[in-house]
Amino acid sequence: MDTPRPANPAPNPPGIADDAQVRAWLKLREEMAELHARLVYLNLLLALGVRRA
Repeated sequence: MDTPRPANPAPNPPGIADDAQVRAWLKLREEMAELHARLVYLNLLLALGVRRA
């Protein structure tokens, strides 16, 4: 017979893994902000009709 899982498992204690995950999320957020800025810039260039030679 299987043992049932506890209803509310204890939260993980803060540690190195949590810090690494926070750093990974911050890096991802920074990369997404840069990609968004590039997209806005490209849309502006297209709206102005700027073409590369």
